Amino acid sequence: MVNLVTVKDRELMKVGNWKVRSGHDFEVTPELIKAAVAAHQSGVLRKPTIRLGHGDERFSGDPAMGFVDNLRISDDGETLYGDLLGVPKGFAKIMPSAYPSLSIEGMYDYTAPDGTKHDFVLTGLALLGATAPGISDLKSVQDVADFYEADIAAAIGEIGGTAVVIEAADAPLTPAKNHADPGYLDRNGDQAKDGNGVPRYAIDNAEQVRSALGYLTKNKANEHYTPKQRAEVLAKIKAAAEKFGVKVSDTDGKTEASTASEQKGAVVALPEKLAEALGVDASADEDAIAAAWETFTANAEQAKTELEQKVAASAPPPGSVVLDPAAYQELHAKAEAGQRAEARQIAEDDERFVMAAIHQGKFPPARKQHWLDYLKTDRDGGRQHIEAMAPGLVPVQEVGHAGVAGSIAAEAGSDGPDQGIEYVHNQVMAKLGLGKKGVN
Repeated sequence: MVNLVTVKDRELMKVGNWKVRSGHDFEVTPELIKAAVAAHQSGVLRKPTIRLGHGDERFSGDPAMGFVDNLRISDDGETLYGDLLGVPKGFAKIMPSAYPSLSIEGMYDYTAPDGTKHDFVLTGLALLGATAPGISDLKSVQDVADFYEADIAAAIGEIGGTAVVIEAADAPLTPAKNHADPGYLDRNGDQAKDGNGVPRYAIDNAEQVRSALGYLTKNKANEHYTPKQRAEVLAKIKAAAEKFGVKVSDTDGKTEASTASEQKGAVVALPEKLAEALGVDASADEDAIAAAWETFTANAEQAKTELEQKVAASAPPPGSVVLDPAAYQELHAKAEAGQRAEARQIAEDDERFVMAAIHQGKFPPARKQHWLDYLKTDRDGGRQHIEAMAPGLVPVQEVGHAGVAGSIAAEAGSDGPDQGIEYVHNQVMAKLGLGKKGVN
């Protein structure tokens, strides 16, 4: 199975006036770049395919090496960027050396089948080896391609618009580099001025640092620098390398550059979020990415195991029932109500039991609360103890005074006070062996 990768942030077009062999110019304007992005986003044509070299009718069946997508414009509006998607991983590895330059194919004044008009449509991208690109100051795949004068080698009419293939002519200009030369050297050692064919750019990312170091390893590069100039260029590259986290082996230019060119580079720039998650730089090499991924997966597996252990520890024991909070509150309230009802029923039953014992003469009424409290602490034992008591230990008949008929009158009865006194007197006298009042 082919492993496909993405090569991000490739420069495709730049604003400028590009001379052709016929003497005409192909002008790339900010508006033309915007039109290319708009046409791409509208889906008017299929996404531009990537080929090895510009199209040749004899080899039109050659397989595509990917396609161009995510067209976007630089902040200053002067450069068209795109990502190369679906590139075979093995090919992506050799692309910087075997096919260092990119060149575009497109159509201007294009009318789509639906009637919409587009000033410019990007239709293809060619990977160039020995042939230089038509727009010469595009960054090559190594970001160190020489600057060449543009040439439109073919401008043939096609349905709906005019096709344009931007290829390269021989370059009469100085080969000073846009990134390897940080902006002031030309071949003669003079300061580069606007208009003399030497563009000036800053080294503003890790990829450009590596490209600059790679350029200094080329023999032809050393021909264009005096030792002093080369040292100055190298110092600027080293400063940028430190800024963007690119490791440099030593202070010798050749060793430093060759080490940078020989070290494994990232096949593609990692997305920022993925690089952050792995804890590596977006431009890290394969070994660093592989090591970070191994650590990441190991940590993820450990985190998974720890999570499973926590879940297992927090799980209820076997036989437990998990309830919704509302259902639990309702059940709890009902249980409390049931407990209160049961307690009330038990208290009433104990009250009846104790009163029955009092009526049976097992103990006096004054001991009622004592036995009720006893039953609260030991209901079964207390009941057994009371049941074992003999009845009649305490008189249960009402004690009062007798009426005229000799019976005990109820309180507030009809017997008068004299009758009561007489009754008591007679009872006392009888106990003493004496007769009634007035009897000897």
